[in-house]
Amino acid sequence: MFNWHDGLKPYETEKFERVFKVWQSQIENGDVPRRKALRPVELGQDLPDCFIIQKDKWLGGRFRFAGNTLNDAFGMDMRAIPLPSLVSFPLRTTMQTLLDKMFGQKQKLFLQYSRDAVETGSPLSLCMFPLKDGADITGLALGVVSGLPKNATLGCYNSQLTGMSENALEQRNAFEFPKVKKMNLREPGANWGAPTIEKGARKPERPYLRVVK
Repeated sequence: MFNWHDGLKPYETEKFERVFKVWQSQIENGDVPRRKALRPVELGQDLPDCFIIQKDKWLGGRFRFAGNTLNDAFGMDMRAIPLPSLVSFPLRTTMQTLLDKMFGQKQKLFLQYSRDAVETGSPLSLCMFPLKDGADITGLALGVVSGLPKNATLGCYNSQLTGMSENALEQRNAFEFPKVKKMNLREPGANWGAPTIEKGARKPERPYLRVVK
């Protein structure tokens, strides 16, 4: 049975369920929601922890939009970065397979990773819910993240703790979730944003290849 409660702290569970409720409220005619039906403002207080990935034939999925939690943790704009790059190389194929299954079978997906075999801090927790793109193809997913440290690096997660998936459209009314706090579009973080940069600080650059002669 799909149950993220066992691997999350109470406040994390509430956050994941609020995001799930927003996704769930957009289901139409028994099919996954369309991306255009999802408004960032509806995610309210959880928007900084959310992201959207786009299906990638070779890499499972890439970040299309990312909230400030991800951008700030890695110190860069995460757009176009492959999601499997968050974990070490041996775990990437497994994640890619799970992402392909999520898109192909319209499943919700819950993943947890730690940086060591024995996790001393909070594990990285990810939950994703499939979305249809403008061509009516299930090639996008809304995600929510928890447990990221302030100075994360790509590939730093070496151990997979949990990998669960389940039909995203079953048991639509199985839970009663708290009402989602509405966010004013003018409030900080009301849009999918780039990393938060303090005044006077150097703006982080996206990684690029530099040729040195």
